[in-house]
Amino acid sequence: MALTKRRRAFVEHYLQCFNATEAAKRAEYSPKTAYSIGHELLKIPEVSAAIEARLNELKMQADEVLVRLTDQARGSMADFVEVDESGDVSFNLSAARDAKSLHLVKKIKKTVKRGTVNETTIEIELYDAQAALAHLARVHGLYQDKVQVDWRIELEQAGLNPDVIESELVAEFERHIRAGKERADLAGAGDGESTGTSTVHD
Repeated sequence: MALTKRRRAFVEHYLQCFNATEAAKRAEYSPKTAYSIGHELLKIPEVSAAIEARLNELKMQADEVLVRLTDQARGSMADFVEVDESGDVSFNLSAARDAKSLHLVKKIKKTVKRGTVNETTIEIELYDAQAALAHLARVHGLYQDKVQVDWRIELEQAGLNPDVIESELVAEFERHIRAGKERADLAGAGDGESTGTSTVHD
């Protein structure tokens, strides 16, 4: 069943604020009953289905996430600057826009210093390429932390419980530590060695 105009408005406003009461008010339901109406609307199958469908349209898919990370990893200030014949550098955001590179910008700051001659400074910060590379490396399994869990997978494939094996290895290691300590204590007692503290009073 198709949604009414106000219910469609509720869906759109809910996706903006994720507050049922506020969305009901914005959709021109009565403010006095907005709380109850908003929560009742969320229970209507057609409304909840419409919200879910819109979320699926709006959400970023895994492939798009990887594309964005790749763009950030490859981002370069070369897309944003121009160097003239005298070696002076200037920003060219129009060229960056035409190259569809503006999404690489994390922050733009413009500072104007007033004086006899006004001085304008523009700072552009791109998203961290190293951080993007780190995320991509993890996605593609290039980090060693993945190797550390491979032995558990191999044990499971062999029909063994990795948790039990790990507990037994830890227990065996602790036994070796205790045995070594006991041998050291016995050797120390045989040599008549001891440790202690002394205080000298003047």
